Amino acid sequence: MWVGQGSTNHAITMFAHDQETVDTWFWLGFGLWSMDAIRKSGPVEDGNSSIEVRKVDAGDVPGLRAMHREHNLYYRNSPVFMPRPDEDPVEDLTSWLLGPGHHTWTTCALGKPTGYMRIQPGGETFVSEHPAVMNVTYVLEDARRSGAGTLLLEPSRNGCWRTGTAA
Repeated sequence: MWVGQGSTNHAITMFAHDQETVDTWFWLGFGLWSMDAIRKSGPVEDGNSSIEVRKVDAGDVPGLRAMHREHNLYYRNSPVFMPRPDEDPVEDLTSWLLGPGHHTWTTCALGKPTGYMRIQPGGETFVSEHPAVMNVTYVLEDARRSGAGTLLLEPSRNGCWRTGTAA
């Protein structure tokens, strides 16, 4: 309701000793911007063989337009409530991809992009600020739990990176 009315900043008062209330609000998205989880990369058990993983070049970017736009809009809603400016998805992805040391891989199912991973020198947060850490950027909501995000992290599938550096 609040977001629908354009209210994306919220102030909530609670007692610091009330851990249940603090945790509840946090997990509802207030204070929760990013969830980092780390797993060792390697073969995926029973991977979804219908999902293709491939490296993106500038010519592939227009095909990622809708997914990148959805990714941008995702931050505006619960639980994140972080408004991001409208952008031209093709221009944004292309300029990012042309940055030094920037690489993007995508997953496709039946020829349609379902997720992507952007890799760059440095991490998004201190948790992923390590040369051997890769970050899955976004997987479409209807493709989550399909294995697409996990497959992006499997080096034998994409064969394009080793211990955090793009080949």
